[in-house]
Amino acid sequence: MSKELLTAADLRLLRTSSNEPDLIIIEIYAPGDALIADMAVDIDGTKSVHVGPGVPDAIEADAFVAYLARASADLDAWAADLRRPGGVWDTQKPQDRADRSGD
Repeated sequence: MSKELLTAADLRLLRTSSNEPDLIIIEIYAPGDALIADMAVDIDGTKSVHVGPGVPDAIEADAFVAYLARASADLDAWAADLRRPGGVWDTQKPQDRADRSGD
């Protein structure tokens, strides 16, 4: 990737309240006050996440976190496949592979 990734230290959390008395919200901002997402919890303990302006519905928070973990594992497996000898991301030169095959 050509751009540096944001770290948790780059993000800012802002506690807000909603117009509904039984809902509290934490907004997550990137540098430049760009709203990334917000997470809410209601009086019954149901957590939800709203991600970006293009996502019209809230997502159940624990399911979203689990889905991110699943997506991360899938990306790791895909990247490992691309890095295998002869794969698109294989960084070994063909000669180096040939030298190691005799080990």
